[in-house]
Amino acid sequence: MEATIVDMVTTNEKSEVFPWKSFSSLIRMVRTMAYMRRFINKCREFALRKKQDPKNPKTRQQDSLSEEKIRIARTTLLKIHQEERRNVLTQAKFRNLNIKESDQDGLLRCHGRLRKSYISEEAKNPILIASNTKLAKLMIFEAHGPLHCTTGHAMSNVRQRYWIPRLRQQTKTAIRQCVKCQRLNNLPYKYPGTTDMPKRWVVRARPFQFIGLDYFVPLWTEDPTNEKRMAYWCIFTCITTHLIHLELVTDVTTTSFMNAL
Repeated sequence: MEATIVDMVTTNEKSEVFPWKSFSSLIRMVRTMAYMRRFINKCREFALRKKQDPKNPKTRQQDSLSEEKIRIARTTLLKIHQEERRNVLTQAKFRNLNIKESDQDGLLRCHGRLRKSYISEEAKNPILIASNTKLAKLMIFEAHGPLHCTTGHAMSNVRQRYWIPRLRQQTKTAIRQCVKCQRLNNLPYKYPGTTDMPKRWVVRARPFQFIGLDYFVPLWTEDPTNEKRMAYWCIFTCITTHLIHLELVTDVTTTSFMNAL
């Protein structure tokens, strides 16, 4: 017989109550939670009516999701999120955030020094959200919104209600994952390297020593005999100083141009 050493490793993995990774938008997640709550309430009502009237345990017809039900569903998601990550959110490195549990909804909030300001109560005491989580990412995408806000604007929208540690880094990462923003901001192909500026732009020169010229805006004029004639403006632009000089010419012939010079 041979002795065999067997190593056994046990891990305590806490399963998630809610399937966070199954959703691509925050509104879908909230509405799913609202439907789940409505289903649970309907089952409870059915069981209660079955005890009261076993022969006719029908439940009442459920209404559509109201604003209040959506708000309750969002609060439920936040409670589940904070309960799953309470050990992380209550670490010593977050003590400076002055985290306290709210008396109204039981959520962990960051109590700052803005109580005397005229902003909303949610902005004064934002809800604490764990960083680098699916919920935080969806909140950033919601703040990024259909207008595709910039990093600073999206951060401002998030902090109207929530406080996410290391928000700027996560916001930049989320915006880089926005397909529409990448299509608009990224280059369609690799541009060639820039060359040196022309000599006439960087060397000291007299005004109108280097110029660009063009004709523009044909207009009608009258000669001393009150006869209408077409004329043009000849514009001289100094490339060095960006000064502009205008000359009125009667036509676009070489003779008129030489007279304008």
